[in-house]
Amino acid sequence: MNNKDKTIIEIVDYLQTKFGQTDILVQDYWVGDYNAIGLTNKTRQYLVYISTYGTKKDKFNVSLENPPIDNDLPYSPSGDLDNLSIENLEKIVIEHLRLNLA
Repeated sequence: MNNKDKTIIEIVDYLQTKFGQTDILVQDYWVGDYNAIGLTNKTRQYLVYISTYGTKKDKFNVSLENPPIDNDLPYSPSGDLDNLSIENLEKIVIEHLRLNLA
């Protein structure tokens, strides 16, 4: 993650510290994208793509991806959300990655 924007590095550190590095894994399909990162659950079936490109400070764009429908792609699209606050981003990460916080 050395080539990522400071905000991306900080949000990954924050989420992994809060929810656990073994429960939230970095899956960087976008190595050349300075403003984006992918996070998966430990099964790597569900992915949350987080981007700060074109957002205001402390806001995040998110694309959600589910397990593949066919074998052509590693995931299938599940929706996009824009200009999320950190609180809303946390909720989305918990729900979409099916994190068990008990």
